[in-house]
Amino acid sequence: MTDHDLLVSIHECLKGSDGQGGLCRDFEDHKKADTQFRKSFYAFRLSVIVTGALFFGGSGFGLAKILEVVR
Repeated sequence: MTDHDLLVSIHECLKGSDGQGGLCRDFEDHKKADTQFRKSFYAFRLSVIVTGALFFGGSGFGLAKILEVVR
C-alpha cells in the first residue's frame, strides 16, 4: 500500500464514504448524546438532593416541634 492509498484510507475512516458517517460524525453524535445525558443526570441529581434536604430538614423541624410540645 502506497502512502497515498494509506492517506485515502485514513481519510475515508475519519470522514466516511458511500453514505456512512465516519468516525468524525460518530464522535459529534456521541458528544450530543453525552451532553443530553449529563443534563438529565444533573437534573435528577439535583432533585434527589432537594428531596433529601426537604425530607431530612423537615424531619428535624418536626422532631423539634414534637419535643417542644412534649416538654
